[in-house]
Amino acid sequence: MKTFNRILSLVLVFAALFSSQLVTGVSAATKTLSYDCDDTVTMTVKTGSKAASMKLVCKAEKQTQTVNRAVFGKKTYTHTCSAAPKMAIKVSPSVGGKQYFYLQGSGKSISSTLKLDKNTTYTIEVSYYRSSCNLCKCNATNLNLFHPGEAVGSARYYCNGSWQVANSKNLNITNIRVR
Repeated sequence: MKTFNRILSLVLVFAALFSSQLVTGVSAATKTLSYDCDDTVTMTVKTGSKAASMKLVCKAEKQTQTVNRAVFGKKTYTHTCSAAPKMAIKVSPSVGGKQYFYLQGSGKSISSTLKLDKNTTYTIEVSYYRSSCNLCKCNATNLNLFHPGEAVGSARYYCNGSWQVANSKNLNITNIRVR
C-alpha cells in the first residue's frame, strides 16, 4: 500500500508539471477598464515574440439628468448620442510608417484593431477626436441639458461615450495614466 501511494503521488506530480507546461504557452487577452472619452489615456504596451494586436472599442453613453422646472416640478430627461465618439490613437514608435490611427466605424458602438510589431515597447495615447463627424444629433426634448460646456457660440454638441481595450493578443499593458 505504501509503494502504491508513492507511485500515485509521483504520477500526480508529473501530471501537474505536465499540465502547467501546456498552460504557460497560452497567453490570456488583456482587457482594460472603461475610460471616459473626455479623458486622454496614455499607456505603455510591450509586445511579445509573436504577432500582437489590440482591439479598441468605443460606445455611446446614455445620460440621464433630472431638473426642477419651478412650476412644472421635477422631470428626468434621458439622451443617448446617435453615434459613438471617434477616438484618435497616437502610437510611438510608428507602426508601418504611421503614427496616428482612428477608431473607425459608425453607430453607437465602433471598434478598430491595432496591429503592432513584435518585440517592441510602445507608448500609446488615446484621446477624443473633435470633428464635425463627431457631432451628436440632439432634439428639442433634451432641452440642451447634455454635453455641458460644448455650446460656444453655436450649439455644437459632441458625442459622449466611453472606450476600452476590449481584447488583445501577445502584449502587456502597463503604466496607464489618465488626464
